[in-house]
Amino acid sequence: MSDAKKKQRLPYAGLCLILLQLIATIVSLVFVLKLNILPKRYLTIFVTFLVLSLVINTVLQFRRKLHVLGKVFSVIMIALLIAACFYEYHTYKLLNKITAPVYDEDEYIVVVLKESKISEVSQLRDKSIAMCDKLNNEEALKQVKKDIEKDLSRTNITYVMYDAVSYQVDALLNKEVDAIVYNKSFADIINGALPDYADKVSVIKEYKVKVLVASEIPVLEKKTTASTEPATSDSTEATKPAEVETFNDDLDRESKYVYDPSRDPNAPAGGGYIGGDNTKDNSSKGPITNRSFNILIAGNDAYGSLAGRGRHDVNILMTVNPVTKTILLTNTPRDYYVPIPGVTYSGMRDKLTHAGIYGVWSSVATIQNVYNVDIDYYIRLNFTSFIMLVDAIGGVDVYSPYDFLSFKKGMNHIATGSRALSFARERYSFGDGDNQRGRNQMALIEAILNKILSPAIITNYAQLVSTMSNAIQTNLTMDDITSIARMQIDNPASWNITSQAVTGYGTYRECYSMPGWSLYVMIPNQEAIDGCRAKIESVLR
Repeated sequence: MSDAKKKQRLPYAGLCLILLQLIATIVSLVFVLKLNILPKRYLTIFVTFLVLSLVINTVLQFRRKLHVLGKVFSVIMIALLIAACFYEYHTYKLLNKITAPVYDEDEYIVVVLKESKISEVSQLRDKSIAMCDKLNNEEALKQVKKDIEKDLSRTNITYVMYDAVSYQVDALLNKEVDAIVYNKSFADIINGALPDYADKVSVIKEYKVKVLVASEIPVLEKKTTASTEPATSDSTEATKPAEVETFNDDLDRESKYVYDPSRDPNAPAGGGYIGGDNTKDNSSKGPITNRSFNILIAGNDAYGSLAGRGRHDVNILMTVNPVTKTILLTNTPRDYYVPIPGVTYSGMRDKLTHAGIYGVWSSVATIQNVYNVDIDYYIRLNFTSFIMLVDAIGGVDVYSPYDFLSFKKGMNHIATGSRALSFARERYSFGDGDNQRGRNQMALIEAILNKILSPAIITNYAQLVSTMSNAIQTNLTMDDITSIARMQIDNPASWNITSQAVTGYGTYRECYSMPGWSLYVMIPNQEAIDGCRAKIESVLR
């Protein structure tokens, strides 16, 4: 009987609580180690605290007068650990989402004249359809052709191939073809050049093609000539020559940052800098916190989803030196008239913003070519993601050198993302136009960085990570992101953030993406480029 009584006195309820606490402790430690965000000293403190609390609560279960207190402590610890596990799992999942392979979803639109009374693709039977291979996207066009032929029940179709979207548009307006098909990212360019275009045409169909964005810039053989693939049996060629102009700068030098998708067996549908020979591995350069690096911040001029290519109106090179805790922001105006390596050829040029149409790595290659520096990473966002980001960090404080719109000269507290976007987009209020807009954008990025890198961000950390998982595209790895966060937790000293910008003069020129039309561009100032490059290199050293 005495043995039975002793067994009945064992603290079964308390031991069950200890077992639950042990399981919660192990799960929490697994996620903490997976996240790898805590510096060693903080990790040691965290592990020691969990082990000691487990030992103390276990001992308390066998103390008659203290076992109730032990049960209360166990319940509290279990609740805290479950909450921590949920938080850690959520963060781990979102970081995985941020650093997962990036896909673009290009949209191709079928456009007809309104006066044609054509309202659906099925009415294009036995009609001529103009297409363009301007994006080096043979596979994407094949997919679009298949979709069109499916809608037309594979009836006879005549495809007329053009070298440029502008030639397609001219052909449609001149009634030389019945319909044209082009990447939707060209729509704003066309509407900007032809204000009455939207009133004359109708979009009768959209086709979507999913393409993979490479994690590294593919560097292959230099492309020296235009695509000259023979026309297929169901197509004819319509081309126009482009005149070449010389410039007083060195941007037309031979560039190593080029890509020819026809030589890349791994290039998926979509072409451009979206396929990939991923032979370059940033991790081989060592921990990101022990070396200097460049990140291109590319801002897409659209709202909604980031899926799909488009113009990059923001092109800010962020040079980071984690050792000296220095960040240099360099703005390149959207209208800079530059070669796009692997896209333009034979001395032809285009607006910098158009590089984004050919994929984010085309923008990276173009900026690399301008400053003659390596860029290992990119961060891509658009209007919607910018608004979400500013809202997630609780607003920013930014300095304005001018009174404009609702902003005053001096320090402004911008509480919402929509107001921050107004601050970043305005250019007509300034005599210096786009140059001042670029400076305002860098001032905002500096304010955002200061907020993110400050200890105060811990109160908005969960919302920030959640927002970033839906709002940006990047080739930074989870290890890169957690290493920087770990470094900042271990050494929360402030960063020295400065900015600069290149300049030029405005004029009108023909662009590679829209030949035959005269668009506003900015001719680069080589002296300004050299000065900015010197500062970039000084930070990288």
